[in-house]
Amino acid sequence: MEQQLSIILKKVSKRVELVVVVDKNGLPIMSLDTQTKKNIDPSRETVVAGIGAAVLSLAESTSSVVDQGALKELIIKNENGTIILLDAGKSAILIGILPPKAGIDNALISLKIAANSIAKLQIIPSRGFPKPEVSDIFVPDID
Repeated sequence: MEQQLSIILKKVSKRVELVVVVDKNGLPIMSLDTQTKKNIDPSRETVVAGIGAAVLSLAESTSSVVDQGALKELIIKNENGTIILLDAGKSAILIGILPPKAGIDNALISLKIAANSIAKLQIIPSRGFPKPEVSDIFVPDID
Protein backbone atom coordinates (compact mmCIF):
# COMPACT_ATOMS: atom_id res chain seq x y z
CA MET A 1 0.00 0.00 0.00
CA GLU A 2 2.91 2.36 0.72
CA GLN A 3 4.15 2.05 -2.86
CA GLN A 4 0.66 2.75 -4.25
CA LEU A 5 0.36 5.83 -2.05
CA SER A 6 3.76 7.07 -3.19
CA ILE A 7 2.74 6.70 -6.85
CA ILE A 8 -0.48 8.64 -6.22
CA LEU A 9 1.37 11.51 -4.52
CA LYS A 10 3.98 11.70 -7.30
CA LYS A 11 1.18 12.28 -9.83
CA VAL A 12 -0.09 15.41 -8.04
CA SER A 13 0.39 18.62 -10.03
CA LYS A 14 3.65 20.50 -9.49
CA ARG A 15 1.51 23.58 -8.77
CA VAL A 16 1.09 21.97 -5.35
CA GLU A 17 4.37 22.37 -3.42
CA LEU A 18 3.70 19.85 -0.67
CA VAL A 19 1.19 17.04 -0.25
CA VAL A 20 0.61 15.27 3.04
CA VAL A 21 -1.64 12.28 3.72
CA VAL A 22 -2.84 12.25 7.30
CA ASP A 23 -5.04 9.92 9.30
CA LYS A 24 -8.03 11.58 10.93
CA ASN A 25 -6.30 11.36 14.32
CA GLY A 26 -3.71 13.82 13.00
CA LEU A 27 -0.86 11.38 12.45
CA PRO A 28 1.13 11.67 9.21
CA ILE A 29 0.98 8.72 6.85
CA MET A 30 3.09 9.98 3.95
CA SER A 31 4.24 13.28 2.49
CA LEU A 32 5.93 14.53 -0.65
CA ASP A 33 7.62 17.69 -1.84
CA THR A 34 6.43 17.68 -5.46
CA GLN A 35 9.47 19.64 -6.66
CA THR A 36 12.13 17.31 -5.22
CA LYS A 37 9.96 14.14 -5.18
CA LYS A 38 11.20 13.48 -1.62
CA ASN A 39 9.43 13.27 1.72
CA ILE A 40 9.21 16.54 3.61
CA ASP A 41 11.02 17.11 6.90
CA PRO A 42 9.42 14.83 9.55
CA SER A 43 8.95 17.65 12.08
CA ARG A 44 7.15 19.82 9.51
CA GLU A 45 5.14 16.82 8.35
CA THR A 46 3.97 16.16 11.92
CA VAL A 47 2.94 19.78 12.48
CA VAL A 48 1.06 19.97 9.15
CA ALA A 49 -0.65 16.65 9.91
CA GLY A 50 -1.79 17.55 13.42
CA ILE A 51 -2.99 21.05 12.62
CA GLY A 52 -4.59 19.95 9.35
CA ALA A 53 -6.62 17.23 11.07
CA ALA A 54 -7.69 19.64 13.83
CA VAL A 55 -8.76 22.33 11.34
CA LEU A 56 -10.68 19.81 9.23
CA SER A 57 -12.41 18.43 12.33
CA LEU A 58 -13.47 21.95 13.35
CA ALA A 59 -14.73 22.66 9.82
CA GLU A 60 -16.70 19.38 9.80
CA SER A 61 -18.30 20.27 13.15
CA THR A 62 -19.19 23.74 11.89
CA SER A 63 -20.68 22.31 8.70
CA SER A 64 -22.77 19.91 10.74
CA VAL A 65 -24.02 22.59 13.15
CA VAL A 66 -25.26 24.79 10.30
CA ASP A 67 -26.87 21.82 8.50
CA GLN A 68 -24.68 21.99 5.40
CA GLY A 69 -24.06 18.26 5.16
CA ALA A 70 -20.74 16.45 4.90
CA LEU A 71 -17.66 18.59 4.35
CA LYS A 72 -15.98 17.87 1.01
CA GLU A 73 -13.10 20.32 0.91
CA LEU A 74 -11.61 23.21 2.81
CA ILE A 75 -9.57 25.94 1.12
CA ILE A 76 -7.55 28.36 3.23
CA LYS A 77 -6.06 31.32 1.37
CA ASN A 78 -3.14 33.07 3.04
CA GLU A 79 -0.78 35.85 1.99
CA ASN A 80 1.95 33.28 1.37
CA GLY A 81 -0.10 30.64 -0.42
CA THR A 82 -3.11 28.37 -0.17
CA ILE A 83 -3.83 25.25 1.86
CA ILE A 84 -6.34 22.74 0.53
CA LEU A 85 -7.70 19.97 2.75
CA LEU A 86 -9.71 17.14 1.20
CA ASP A 87 -11.42 14.10 2.61
CA ALA A 88 -9.58 11.01 1.32
CA GLY A 89 -11.77 8.19 2.54
CA LYS A 90 -13.12 7.11 5.91
CA SER A 91 -9.86 7.57 7.76
CA ALA A 92 -7.56 9.81 5.70
CA ILE A 93 -7.13 13.47 4.80
CA LEU A 94 -5.13 14.88 1.91
CA ILE A 95 -3.48 18.25 2.51
CA GLY A 96 -2.04 20.26 -0.37
CA ILE A 97 0.07 23.38 0.13
CA LEU A 98 0.31 25.80 -2.80
CA PRO A 99 2.69 28.72 -3.32
CA PRO A 100 1.27 32.29 -3.50
CA LYS A 101 0.88 32.57 -7.28
CA ALA A 102 -0.28 29.03 -8.02
CA GLY A 103 -3.63 28.68 -9.76
CA ILE A 104 -6.08 26.80 -7.60
CA ASP A 105 -8.20 25.25 -10.39
CA ASN A 106 -5.71 22.71 -11.79
CA ALA A 107 -4.21 22.05 -8.36
CA LEU A 108 -7.66 21.34 -6.89
CA ILE A 109 -8.54 18.94 -9.70
CA SER A 110 -5.22 17.13 -9.26
CA LEU A 111 -5.72 16.90 -5.48
CA LYS A 112 -9.30 15.62 -5.87
CA ILE A 113 -8.10 12.87 -8.21
CA ALA A 114 -5.42 11.93 -5.66
CA ALA A 115 -7.92 12.02 -2.76
CA ASN A 116 -10.30 9.70 -4.64
CA SER A 117 -7.43 7.30 -5.40
CA ILE A 118 -6.33 7.35 -1.75
CA ALA A 119 -9.91 6.67 -0.61
CA LYS A 120 -9.90 3.49 -2.72
CA LEU A 121 -6.85 2.23 -0.78
CA GLN A 122 -8.98 2.11 2.40
CA ILE A 123 -6.24 3.25 4.75
CA ILE A 124 -6.68 1.96 8.30
CA PRO A 125 -6.26 4.65 10.97
CA SER A 126 -3.36 4.38 13.39
CA ARG A 127 -4.06 2.49 16.55
CA GLY A 128 -0.81 2.98 18.37
CA PHE A 129 1.84 0.33 17.97
CA PRO A 130 1.38 -2.30 15.28
CA LYS A 131 0.59 -5.82 16.41
CA PRO A 132 3.79 -7.82 16.78
CA GLU A 133 4.38 -10.77 14.53
CA VAL A 134 4.52 -14.16 16.21
CA SER A 135 8.24 -14.33 15.46
CA ASP A 136 8.74 -10.98 17.29
CA ILE A 137 7.44 -12.32 20.58
CA PHE A 138 9.96 -13.88 22.94
CA VAL A 139 8.51 -16.25 25.50
CA PRO A 140 11.14 -17.55 27.91
CA ASP A 141 11.13 -21.20 28.87
CA ILE A 142 10.44 -21.16 32.61
CA ASP A 143 10.67 -24.90 33.25
